[in-house]
Parts: sequence; structure tokens; C-alpha cells
Amino acid sequence: MRKNAANPSLELLYSAFTYYTGFRVNSGEYKVMGLTPYGKPKYKALILEKLIDLKEDGSFRLDQSYFNYATGLTMTNKIQINTITKRPQVSTAE
Repeated sequence: MRKNAANPSLELLYSAFTYYTGFRVNSGEYKVMGLTPYGKPKYKALILEKLIDLKEDGSFRLDQSYFNYATGLTMTNKIQINTITKRPQVSTAE
């Protein structure tokens, strides 16, 4: 893959997945990497359809509406991510 200078890196995408799966960013990536062979590519098509636009030449573009690392205190926009993973929203109101 070729990185576009105006686009966030795949490292940030990997850190976003690390955060979303509940591990600490910048320290839990190795755990996600280690667990990878035991998983199934359940969301592969959705990731390629919604999160990342992968071009023939190896360049890519990330849909920033799914990420929060540039504007917030978290790696992902959970409301947007939950729309594609079909995870139920967790209400914080009692």
C-alpha cells in the first residue's frame, strides 16, 4: 500500500481498531496482532466498503467520519462505527 501524504496512516487505523476492541492505544497493538490468526474476517467487506478506499495502485483513503483521533479524545467515533458493526448503543442515561 502507498500512503497518501494528506491522509492518515495505516498505523492510526490499526490504533483505532486496538482502541475499539478495548485495548490501550500505543501498548495493546501487539495483543490485537497476536489474536489476529484466531479471528475470522467477519467485517472485512464492511471495512473495505465503508472505512477504507483501497485503490489499484496501493494508495488508500480513510473515511474520517468513523474516526475521532483528529478532533476528539478517542480513536473512533463509536456512534458511526456501531452503525456498521450493528452493535447496540449503550445508554449512559439512567
